[in-house]
Amino acid sequence: MRFQLHRAHVVATPLLLGFLVLGKASAFEVVPQPAPPPPGYHLVEGDMYVPEGLEKGTVWEPNTWLGGVVPYVFVVNDATAAGSYTSTTLGFASNPPRILTSAGSDPFIDIGFRADQLVLVRGSASNDNTAATLYRIDWLTNDAIYLDPGDAVVNEGFGASVTLDVTVSVSPNYQAAMVAAMGEWEAVASVDFVPYSTEASYIRISNSVFNRATVGVVGAAGPGTVEIVNWGEKYVMCHELAHALAFKHEQSRADRDDFVTINYQNISTTDCGGSCVGNFEPSTTASIYPASPWGAVYDFDSVMHYGQYYFSIDRGNLTTIDCNPGYESWQDLIGQRTHLSFWDITTMSYAYAPGNWVFLHAQSPTPNPNGTFADPQTSFATAVQSVPSYGKLVILYPDTYAASTSGARLITTPMQIEAPTGGVILQ
Repeated sequence: MRFQLHRAHVVATPLLLGFLVLGKASAFEVVPQPAPPPPGYHLVEGDMYVPEGLEKGTVWEPNTWLGGVVPYVFVVNDATAAGSYTSTTLGFASNPPRILTSAGSDPFIDIGFRADQLVLVRGSASNDNTAATLYRIDWLTNDAIYLDPGDAVVNEGFGASVTLDVTVSVSPNYQAAMVAAMGEWEAVASVDFVPYSTEASYIRISNSVFNRATVGVVGAAGPGTVEIVNWGEKYVMCHELAHALAFKHEQSRADRDDFVTINYQNISTTDCGGSCVGNFEPSTTASIYPASPWGAVYDFDSVMHYGQYYFSIDRGNLTTIDCNPGYESWQDLIGQRTHLSFWDITTMSYAYAPGNWVFLHAQSPTPNPNGTFADPQTSFATAVQSVPSYGKLVILYPDTYAASTSGARLITTPMQIEAPTGGVILQ
């Protein structure tokens, strides 16, 4: 008896990094002050903290969280500035707390202020408030910020210099938004984000002027970090959480040049504290998934893909990434931040699989196969014998497998068999 397993794949999901571009209003000086990376880590590709000496690696790293349990803690009651915004034309704070511009010329929203941010307000030397309780931005317009709670912090005339420090503290509403983003990954994989207790490895979530995260478990180096500025965009947060879960960027794959072209001449040489070219270098040691004998499946729709104008010298006009001939229909879609793609969901569910799933890859070079996604079995007979009753066998690589030997059936227990790329024949 011969069975052929097919599985149609939905190649889809542009990805968006979710950096907030902080424009500069005429009277404002924007001074971002990102938190330093964890000890032994450094920043690559704009939003990933990876160990020193590991410039590039696989699109998916094997340093996943044991059992899929990810302890986390929100930064609260911390007045450390994530970014400072200073103006010499701010007016005054009143009761109820309110800060105005002199003539509506300073677009608060454009430079990055958001409702629910926890801020510190500092006035002149005679009216400093650096040690005061944090204020929450209740709501705002382009020329006014309304604070809550409390009385006025600063009461200066027009022309006074007033500074707003956006702090690293995460407001309750932002915490709820992050928990909702965590739920997106928990719904599709065996991942469980839990409040931190005393665990050695955990992630520290803070408010920031950037979206950044460490990749996978940090371990002895200290807590990992997730920094967010786009709290109102769930799938931007999902992108950074995927980094924390050990995933990298789709366009960093070693085979990416088969699918996209990087326009190096259009990449900024200043936006990254120096050249941004390094953000576009492909991995040279990538273990790509999914792949098949007839070619790799590149996920243009991934939430882990850059958008076409990321780090451009002329955003909106000069692209840094072009989809190659045959894939042009994806050009305006790469970099999406509206959903998790089919392969985002599938690969995450494999990296964090239930305990009764066994993985098989007949062409895997793994020296010590144990049936996990990172180290799949290479023998069909060994794999099926490892699957518990009513478990699942995931055949990662299309091939023809003998389901019986010398007339004896190898599959003797009920199980589900999944072939995510299709092309699997059991005979």
